[in-house]
Amino acid sequence: MSLRKVKVKRRRIVKERRFYAVKVLSGNLLEVLSLMEEVVEKRGLKIYSIIYFGVFGNIVFVEAEGLHSVSLLRAYLEDKGVILTVYRNVILFKNLKPLLSSFSGFLSIKEGDIVEIVYGSLRGLKGVVVRVEEDSIDIQLLEGVCRRIVTVDKCFVRVIKSAGTFGMEKEETVL
Repeated sequence: MSLRKVKVKRRRIVKERRFYAVKVLSGNLLEVLSLMEEVVEKRGLKIYSIIYFGVFGNIVFVEAEGLHSVSLLRAYLEDKGVILTVYRNVILFKNLKPLLSSFSGFLSIKEGDIVEIVYGSLRGLKGVVVRVEEDSIDIQLLEGVCRRIVTVDKCFVRVIKSAGTFGMEKEETVL
């Protein structure tokens, strides 16, 4: 018996998170997201997070160890009647970070802010925030003949001016 020395090529360790874009082609998106979570837990797939932005339509970003994990998820969901398209390009976290930071702004929306609607049929309209709830806000539109109040999800708007930046500062008292 002779021992052979085998030269093993070391794999480069990627410290950056890997995300894959997955497009949901059939089914109710919220039901598909909960089904994805169920399949990942039940099958023990190496998928670490599933991120859904409302702005991108039916595209979901999946953080996984590799493309094989996402392909297994697709195969399990196809058995349940859900059709997915997996894009093979790796999306690094540094490319998704600006998107995440732009969506974190809706957490700090307060009454009196001027916002612009960035998604939906009212896209491009500006308004003043009248009421803030947990996941939605009421906006009085600034454009148009009548100033309607509409209710919109927080993630569908972006803040243009905060309440204290457009002439609503407190007056100083002179003693």
